[in-house]
Amino acid sequence: MSTVIRAGLLLAALLCLTACGTLIGRSEPTAIESKYYKGTQGSLMLLGLHNTNKEANGATVACWIMVVCPIITLASLPIDVSIDTLLVPYDTFNYKN
Repeated sequence: MSTVIRAGLLLAALLCLTACGTLIGRSEPTAIESKYYKGTQGSLMLLGLHNTNKEANGATVACWIMVVCPIITLASLPIDVSIDTLLVPYDTFNYKN
């Protein structure tokens, strides 16, 4: 039974550490101006790879100053893509012009 509890706690900890881009891309005041895959673009923006105005924003600078942030962001990128894929119908229905 303790193995199940340990596995559950490990899974909960991993889920808390991942999908940073989904939280960034789906928060209300966001710099992401896209209709689809907002979480993936949030992760790419955090890494500095998706930047429409060619300027470094504060989140990108803070992420690169911390050594762990880029590693966690890269690890959470597949989860962001999968969550965004599941949320494509929601984004399509709730898109505001």
